[in-house]
Amino acid sequence: MVSSSPVLLEQSLNGHIIPSFNLLKNLFHSDNKFMAVFKRFPVILLCCHNAIIFCNIEILRQLGVPGSNIVYLFTSQPRSLRIKPDRFNELLEDVKKMGFNPSKFQLVIAVHALMSMSKSTWKRRMEVYQKWGWSEEKTMLAFTRYPWCMTISKEAGL
Repeated sequence: MVSSSPVLLEQSLNGHIIPSFNLLKNLFHSDNKFMAVFKRFPVILLCCHNAIIFCNIEILRQLGVPGSNIVYLFTSQPRSLRIKPDRFNELLEDVKKMGFNPSKFQLVIAVHALMSMSKSTWKRRMEVYQKWGWSEEKTMLAFTRYPWCMTISKEAGL
């Protein structure tokens, strides 16, 4: 993991790496969850002091997203919390307008889904469902019930 991000070796162990590890371990309440994130995104140790991450976590908390769901989002999509807070807040507002309840797990899945694709990809996927005879309302209903339905690639069926 370190070899994939050798810049980690340039950091002070006591001045940066250990404090970053401790901050993240406190966030995740588990070494195993930290390691899951670290495996997916090794440079997390470099950016955990970054105010953007903690600002986005605070946005989620203020919205009423449970801590376990925040940890899930962070472990499954660690880059998601590095999005600029204005853009992140905008994305969360879009998800709320779609009818997602912040206290439910579906919200973080929807955020994950929307972050994993561009607006043009979203539009193309909506068009595929319309070609199958689904209205936009029906497609959105499916998305609110099962957000993963929009993450299927064209090669896998969409």
